[in-house]
Amino acid sequence: MQGSSFDPAVLYAPQKLSAPPAVFASPSRYIQAKGVSAEAGRFLKPHLPKECKNVALIASKRGLGACQTLLSSLESEFSVTKVEFSGQSSWEEVHRMHKLIQDANIQCVITHGGGKAVDAGRSLAHQLAVPAVIVPSLASNDSPCSALSVIYHPDGTWRTVEYFPLNPLMVLVDTETIANSPVRTLVSGMGDAMATYYEAQTCFENPKGINAVGGRPTLASAAIGKACMEALFEYGLASIESCKNKTVDTSLEMVVEANTLLSGIGFESGGLAVAHGVAAALTNIPRIEHGFLHGEQVAVGLLTQFVLKDELDEFDRVATFFAKVGLPCNFAQVDLDPEKQTDDLMVVAEKTASSFYMQNMPKPADAAGVAAAIKKADELGKQVATKVGDGAWKG
Repeated sequence: MQGSSFDPAVLYAPQKLSAPPAVFASPSRYIQAKGVSAEAGRFLKPHLPKECKNVALIASKRGLGACQTLLSSLESEFSVTKVEFSGQSSWEEVHRMHKLIQDANIQCVITHGGGKAVDAGRSLAHQLAVPAVIVPSLASNDSPCSALSVIYHPDGTWRTVEYFPLNPLMVLVDTETIANSPVRTLVSGMGDAMATYYEAQTCFENPKGINAVGGRPTLASAAIGKACMEALFEYGLASIESCKNKTVDTSLEMVVEANTLLSGIGFESGGLAVAHGVAAALTNIPRIEHGFLHGEQVAVGLLTQFVLKDELDEFDRVATFFAKVGLPCNFAQVDLDPEKQTDDLMVVAEKTASSFYMQNMPKPADAAGVAAAIKKADELGKQVATKVGDGAWKG
């Protein structure tokens, strides 16, 4: 099975224009509140055609068992077909789920889960040509609001990015669910979200920079990225305590919105750069792909980007924040020793240098340049860990 043939970079490539247009993308509705799962059916109903009666609910086995409030709300308005997600956002998994429901006249796909479930559910909705609705169970990444899915091979290695013409119809975030999720996932979401501003600025400042929907970044997306970064610095530490105590308060609400909405719109309409290039490359090392979360991989990718751009003041500021909240601030913390594991280092460096993310950098680097930046980021990050301590990372 192959995915969507839609390519926004081709769509918005200049034909009669002198340069790509600025493009901004977002979901039609974003709804966030404690306990909002109980209102899902009522909130969704007016946004679908009157004839819509059949919806699919995609979630893992555990997720299907844990989302009874959501399920009951949906069943009050629709006939719901439950589909168990096996755990990998691959075209093989999307095809398997498609076969299960192809005769059920599904008119909307609702996905409840983390990043990979969300990506697979969005891809399935596109295959069925129906709206996608996302109900994230974690605030671990910025995937829910976007019109793209990261697709992996069945073994977990990165495969490609699948693009869609439309963003989700609705993203519904129950902060009570997030408050009861593992703290590590919330913190990982901060790593993904912190990169948003710095990658968007890189694309915005580069005249040739292109965002994730194939156009030039907008001023709005740059402002959203900045608001995302500021929210993390202000509320990040407090939100961790809230999550540990399973309490929904202002700090948790702000960080959940930053991780999900601000970062989601910010990365897609602002653009990505080396931070995500390194993160994608790290999935080629099995122990890292299986041992660390996406936001943790993005965190060390962002530090590498700072080195490549010679933004060492920001490196120190952000690495210090990472050390305090429990994100990795050097590569040794994600099980990569750049001095000793040189074969793995070069795999990451070569994949990063050849990735499409690199084209958004003001001065693209080759594999040797990326490898040198990773070594320097590791060295500087270890200095920060010594200064601040690594207790938060070790848990």
